[in-house]
Amino acid sequence: MPAALAVLASILLLSACSSESGSASSEDQGSHLLRWDFSGTEQIDYLFEQRSESISHMAMMLPQQGPYADSSHYLTMAEGQLSFVPSAENKATLRLSGDEIKAYELDMLNGRVLDSLTEPFEPLEMLNIKEDGKQEVPDELGQQLFDYLFALPQENLEPGKYEDKSVSLPLATAHGQLQVTGNSRLTFTGIEQHQNRRCARLDLHLLIDQIQNDGSAKGEYMFLREGNSTFYFDLDEREFVSGEVTINSTIYIDEGLEAGIVRIENSDQFSLQIR
Repeated sequence: MPAALAVLASILLLSACSSESGSASSEDQGSHLLRWDFSGTEQIDYLFEQRSESISHMAMMLPQQGPYADSSHYLTMAEGQLSFVPSAENKATLRLSGDEIKAYELDMLNGRVLDSLTEPFEPLEMLNIKEDGKQEVPDELGQQLFDYLFALPQENLEPGKYEDKSVSLPLATAHGQLQVTGNSRLTFTGIEQHQNRRCARLDLHLLIDQIQNDGSAKGEYMFLREGNSTFYFDLDEREFVSGEVTINSTIYIDEGLEAGIVRIENSDQFSLQIR
């Protein structure tokens, strides 16, 4: 997997199951169908920044050495340029590039840097992005990137209305793979002036915490992933202007010392700003 997506893959494994619409309290200003405009020739460029922090604890029984335990604390940071290059038939190609990804191992007690690593930022390219933010031929990981970082309502929405989507992701255990389900709510909060543009404010709340276990997986499991994002979409130019995303996750798996006991806490932040 490209290094540029190593952290993204760990937090964006979302798949849509169903959706429904509702309303929140806000003044009705008419419905809008929010769609990109890829009909021109100029590409749309964004500054992309990512910061991810992970704390993990693990204990298990090793066959030859006996009981073993370890804890780690890592910080990863990356910057790059994300571009949409218009192509034929009102579609675009997404390109994500950068110089390097910096990773730091931190002391568990005081946060002091113990070690550091720099990896090349391997470029990513996704073809045939349609105006609704979907790929013509869906790519699972890439489409999940769009579902969260560039989420657009799939139906006409009025300010104050929201669109719900069921989401799920796999949780690997020693007894096989479990599904964890939850909900993603995208709210068209209102129309605001943002950076001297007339923008739709889109707020997304994500909660995934329901483990589907029929009893075949013997152990104690806990999964919680909660995220919030705010994006501004220019209603006249039909392009995103900026966005901020925060996602926090906690995973706990206890299947006994033979299989291992693991607790992982992640905090991930992303930002996008049009150039």
